Amino acid sequence: LTLSSSCSSSGGAMPRWIQSQPQGRPRQSCEGHTASVVERTLYILFGKHEDENGNVFCPPLTMLDTDTMMLCTPVLEQANARQRMTPSDREGHSAAVIEDRIYIFGGTWTDLEDITIYLNDLHILSTSSKPPTWSRPPRTPSNPPPMEREGHTAVVIGRSMVIFGGTWVDEDDASRYLNDVHCLDTGRNWWSRPDTLGTPPIEREGHSACAVGRSMLVFGGAGLDVEERSINLADLFILNTDTWTWQQPQLGSDVLPQERRYHTASVCDSKMYVFGGQYYESTADLHFECDNIVSCLDVENMSWETLNMSWETLSRIEGQAPLRRACHAAGVVGKNVYIVGGRYWDISEDDYIFMNDIQLLDTSPCSSFAPDWRAYFNNPHLSDIELRVDGREIPAHRVVLAARCEHFSRMLMSGMKEAESGFVEISGVRHEVFMSLLEYLYTDVVDFAPELALDLLIAADRFGIERLKSECVRSIEASLSTSSVCCVFSIADQQCAHELKQVCLHFITSNFPDVIRTNEFNSELSRDLLNEVHFAMANRHYPDKEARLERAVAAPAERTATARMRQLSLRGGSSPSGSTATPSERPSRGRAAGLPRSSPPSP
Repeated sequence: LTLSSSCSSSGGAMPRWIQSQPQGRPRQSCEGHTASVVERTLYILFGKHEDENGNVFCPPLTMLDTDTMMLCTPVLEQANARQRMTPSDREGHSAAVIEDRIYIFGGTWTDLEDITIYLNDLHILSTSSKPPTWSRPPRTPSNPPPMEREGHTAVVIGRSMVIFGGTWVDEDDASRYLNDVHCLDTGRNWWSRPDTLGTPPIEREGHSACAVGRSMLVFGGAGLDVEERSINLADLFILNTDTWTWQQPQLGSDVLPQERRYHTASVCDSKMYVFGGQYYESTADLHFECDNIVSCLDVENMSWETLNMSWETLSRIEGQAPLRRACHAAGVVGKNVYIVGGRYWDISEDDYIFMNDIQLLDTSPCSSFAPDWRAYFNNPHLSDIELRVDGREIPAHRVVLAARCEHFSRMLMSGMKEAESGFVEISGVRHEVFMSLLEYLYTDVVDFAPELALDLLIAADRFGIERLKSECVRSIEASLSTSSVCCVFSIADQQCAHELKQVCLHFITSNFPDVIRTNEFNSELSRDLLNEVHFAMANRHYPDKEARLERAVAAPAERTATARMRQLSLRGGSSPSGSTATPSERPSRGRAAGLPRSSPPSP
């Protein structure tokens, strides 16, 4: 495989997700569209949108200026006003960019009579004219185009567009997959079908194809096995367009991506980034599932790496990953991969959910600080201190502990015996909880199961790691329930987690009829917390008394101080102001100091 001169090693740079916020009128959510890049503008073309009433239509062209992140929908013109040049509605087509022109070929559409039409027409969008203009090359009887299809791919080699694969449905309504190769010479608008050598990929659709130098890389898709059953694929083939020879490269790693179809593949430098797609899952609804995993192929040594945020042994992508999806589109601007729209199956809705978001994967070199330190986490290499938790020994490094945690810094730098012995016994915390805390100290990120969040919050509070406490609070908020909220409310009060405490209080008051029926409501909550719940409920029912209730919540501490001062004055024979306290001013024996004389109205 020969790389073009613009391809260079990125030095092991780690990509990161960036939450883009385009301005302007957003495009309708859709699937089966394409995203083509001319200079630094993204052209989002065709696709299928379905509204809440089940009506299906094709959204118009949308343009995204990636410098200003501004969206617009231009009014297109036709090069020949006498003829209809604008392509008909479609999805599953291909798009290829040559200079300032976008070549659209094929696709499919289901008309109002529920008849699916497969297309093999060719259209050209000229982006140099303002607004962009559609044209259609004349057909030559002696040079017919490839047969109708959808789910195929198109790449650009020189000034030619190379089409591969796809599918169509025959007269018996049976899917027919293709693995033919066609080439369009855009200078002459002339189709040819080269005779390829080597063993070609099996027939397929929904695959991806990328151009690297003068070679085409084909990955994945859907095809048929020997028993004519539909299968998803994860194989990789290379077509050398100088010799038109197929080959299946010897991969340099044992890590293989998940079989998939309807994904995207984008090349930046010498890396091919595969995102999303649909794969077979026997336990899922409809027996398929979508993902949001990024797999990266280093095309120089032909080795895969799965950049999955949940795999501890592999590299991680920074930032919040987009929602899982398939049938989306992708375009590359510089070192950024733009992911556009797509759809996934939602079990609760029992329907497809279409998307119109634009996500950004930045592949430019970034800090490798976290991955570098992760290599030393729970690693005896160069370790100089040993931690023992639950009877299990954990190797660690003093410099990391002292730099990242004030608790350990004081321990190791104040002459305590642990600093001299190189051994620290840590009690009162489970091993798996402490390992999550220690991982955070080394990497500044941590993936923990929701059921660990409360214990991790307590541990983070004990060791004074505030940011980890915030991460735990967010996780706990997302999993609150009527049966767990009282326990969380009580722990939040003990740990002085004010934000979490307010969230729990709001949850309790919003779901009070259900929460009050739980055993935890009376067993987990102290008298003070019950009072807070009662005040909050009263405030919901009597909002005009908000100021009085706020004063009532703050009053216990004030009354406690006043009662103490009165007791001291009684012992000394006078009040602080010099007057004698009357019996009516003394604390009532039938009421605990600091509690209101009467409870607010029961909700």
